[in-house]
Amino acid sequence: MLDKNDAQWWIAEVEQRPFSAPALIRMLADRLAFLDKQNEDLRAEVIRLRRQAISGTPSDDINSLRQRVQALERMVSGEHGQRLLAYGRDRIEINASLASLLDEERVIGLDTHFLITSSGAALYGITAESRAYAFRLDDLPIPEAGSGAIPLGQPNTLVTILDRARVEERRFLLLRTANGYLYHLLTGVVATHAAKGEKLLRGLLPGDSVVEAIPAGNGDAFALSRQGRWSRFPERTIPGAGALAMTLPKGDSLVGVLSLMRTGNIVVLTEDGRIVALSPEAYPARKAPGASAGQLRSAVPVLGLGQGATLRILTRRGRVIEVDLKGYQGADGSPTAIRELPPNETILAWAFN
Repeated sequence: MLDKNDAQWWIAEVEQRPFSAPALIRMLADRLAFLDKQNEDLRAEVIRLRRQAISGTPSDDINSLRQRVQALERMVSGEHGQRLLAYGRDRIEINASLASLLDEERVIGLDTHFLITSSGAALYGITAESRAYAFRLDDLPIPEAGSGAIPLGQPNTLVTILDRARVEERRFLLLRTANGYLYHLLTGVVATHAAKGEKLLRGLLPGDSVVEAIPAGNGDAFALSRQGRWSRFPERTIPGAGALAMTLPKGDSLVGVLSLMRTGNIVVLTEDGRIVALSPEAYPARKAPGASAGQLRSAVPVLGLGQGATLRILTRRGRVIEVDLKGYQGADGSPTAIRELPPNETILAWAFN
């Protein structure tokens, strides 16, 4: 989907960097052609199905569609609707219903990420080299409890898996690299390259690699370092060639970047398992990325950050701890501890919904 904010961003991009105009026009032309073809195909399919329904002779297509809708209804209403996908760079650790993990315990690898999504979800996978792939959850292997992870083969440098619906909903994607650089992409670019398994970025700096992909809304980005240094800036100020999110001193490093939503606190997870809520109003935006705007008062190193109503933590034992974040409002913008991690658990990964 497109709106006037997209047009404003394109105009600003061309005004600041006229040389980017041909690439933007080509991208828009490709996207419009794709949407037009998709619209015509859907129109023809709807007309065909309506004619078959009027004739009183249900076709295999109609019956298949009805069965699919019924399956989706069962999936949404049933306890096994949500699935947890835990993965490493070259393997799948867990691909199971979220409810089943309540009764299981698995020891999983330390460098593990996870995604909670629905059965049959369409996904994007992005590698350290910025290569993007499109696939479905059903295409991935399902490790049995106690049998260990299943190797992926290729790709073997997977850094993130995203729910395609969430990416398309926010309309932009931020890529963060190991050295703290940010790149800003339209979802249409991601879809085009993922369909072919191509790289999203052609100009990664030598020795640098992608470590995170963040669905974005073209508003403000909030960057945070391990030692609590922060910066907030408009995403549209990130140039096409990428930009350093924040210059940091030796011994500090960027732990995450958040594309701010219009409502809700910024929630920070610390290394000692505490969760702190920050009011976005207390952290004003600078004009552009590149410099730290301040440092949080907490002396505990930061693990990550996010925004949403729920935080889910994946532990070393393969358990998912859910924290309800509703109602925690930092009135004065100061950090507020809201929960500690249960004893004898090690945080592996986290996700905000």
